Amino acid sequence: FVSKFANITLDLFILVCSVFYFVRDGDKCLDFIRSFVPDDSKDFFDNTIKAIENVLKSIFYGHFLTSVIIGIFGCIGYSLLGYPFGIFLGVLTGILQLIPVFGPWPIYWALFFIDVASGNYIRAVIVLFFGFFLSTVDMYIRPALSSHYADIHPLILLIGFLAGPLVYGIVGFIIGPLVLGITYAVLDNYRNEYLLGDD
Repeated sequence: FVSKFANITLDLFILVCSVFYFVRDGDKCLDFIRSFVPDDSKDFFDNTIKAIENVLKSIFYGHFLTSVIIGIFGCIGYSLLGYPFGIFLGVLTGILQLIPVFGPWPIYWALFFIDVASGNYIRAVIVLFFGFFLSTVDMYIRPALSSHYADIHPLILLIGFLAGPLVYGIVGFIIGPLVLGITYAVLDNYRNEYLLGDD
């Protein structure tokens, strides 16, 4: 367990450092790469970079807005079920939604066991179904929001969100949709530029 936790921490550290340096020096890196692109392909290169930017923006907003929506659902649901600090639990649910693998399940499972221990079996069942609803609706909301900012079918991003962790581990929740989204953007731009453009 300690070794796995250390690997996850190292992966997240490398990811954060990479993001920092790409944000700081990304323009210089992009200009350096663009200098090697032939003049007749610079338009294709620029359009491809723009499409990739849209994919990155869509995935970022998909993650952030999904956590906000899940948090709002959590605030409403927990308050209606009569839990004390329902709004706080909803906010915590939204924050956990941002963390890969976790999601809202630690909150609603904890509430379920508390209700079972206190003998409130009806509310325990209801909060469990409500938690399953939160976990399920995430699989629809996240790719739907992500595809709203880029011209990508939600199924492509959904496959990325589901298959990414199987290939890359915990960081696959971010890398999976990135790889599929960027690959699709590059291929679609190539198709529009060189294949459909010849007609």
